[in-house]
Amino acid sequence: MRHVCLVSLLAIFAFQPWDIRSQSVPAAKAPPKAPAAKASAKASTAAKAPAKQEAEAPAPEPVKELTLAEKLASWKGEKVTLVGSAPAYCPNKPPEDDGPDFYKEGDNDQREGLPGNRYAGRKGSAVDTQPGKYDFDSAMIIQLEDGERIVSRGDAGVAFDVELDLARKLVGQAIWANGPQSLSRPENLCNDRQGQDRVEVRNLQRLSVEAAGFGTNQEKILLRVRTDDGREAVLDNWDGEVYFDSRFHLTDRAGRPGLLANSYHTTDPRRSNPTWTAAIWRLIENGEVAINMTETQAKMACGSEIEAVGFQITANSDDVSTIYECGKWRFLVEKGKVTKYVDR
Repeated sequence: MRHVCLVSLLAIFAFQPWDIRSQSVPAAKAPPKAPAAKASAKASTAAKAPAKQEAEAPAPEPVKELTLAEKLASWKGEKVTLVGSAPAYCPNKPPEDDGPDFYKEGDNDQREGLPGNRYAGRKGSAVDTQPGKYDFDSAMIIQLEDGERIVSRGDAGVAFDVELDLARKLVGQAIWANGPQSLSRPENLCNDRQGQDRVEVRNLQRLSVEAAGFGTNQEKILLRVRTDDGREAVLDNWDGEVYFDSRFHLTDRAGRPGLLANSYHTTDPRRSNPTWTAAIWRLIENGEVAINMTETQAKMACGSEIEAVGFQITANSDDVSTIYECGKWRFLVEKGKVTKYVDR
């Protein structure tokens, strides 16, 4: 992470890059307001005029961050399915003594673990919470269909049926990569080879969603997809961000879209932008940012990895322009167009 650079008084008289890079800024934030001394009738008129550059989507409302105990309590009554260390479609079942640990109800110290793979596939309901000495010790009590009651610390090994229902609505549809993606082959999740022999997908490549099912204690719901050239893959992200409804996940990024929403288009961008030339589309598919591209085109070329890393103020003007970065590219957007590349 780069440190914040303060704008000196010389910024009033010359271009001065202003680097405010944050850990992750998927879209440009509102630029800083111009000093009061620079206000003028001209600036006032410009402020009322419609923006010439393409409009940005409004920023989402802040999401209240729940404590762990509050989050678990919100799940009371939900139907759940327990998942282990491998998906149900794997031909060879993983060892029973592996997987997420469950506990007997009343075992507040969680000393006697119940191996999660032994319970994989069993169904039940979230019926209550079990408080801990500290909030992070809070746990969820699950009553299985046969009446047995077990405890899951947090959401370990627990998938929600309603979230699978949401995922299944995508079956038979197509999605398009928002930037290059690296996906796991289905069999890799059966032998702990997620990082090997992956399916590489280029920007805007189409994927057909063929199935949705319960996954693993890391990725609770899995979408199985196929490329147009016949390669099979599953959407996975190693750290549990492939979700369809953030209500059913423990994350401090509750307002951030999951991997599906962040890294894929659910409609073909080419149909939404029919006036763009074939040359522009070739650049976008190859992840190339070119001078004179519109801001929207440059963002689409970058995909989900784009970051707003700074602002630049024009001397004797109220204009504030955004500096973006993705991959090898760092570029300036002025009045809705890419005008130059910026040194790192």
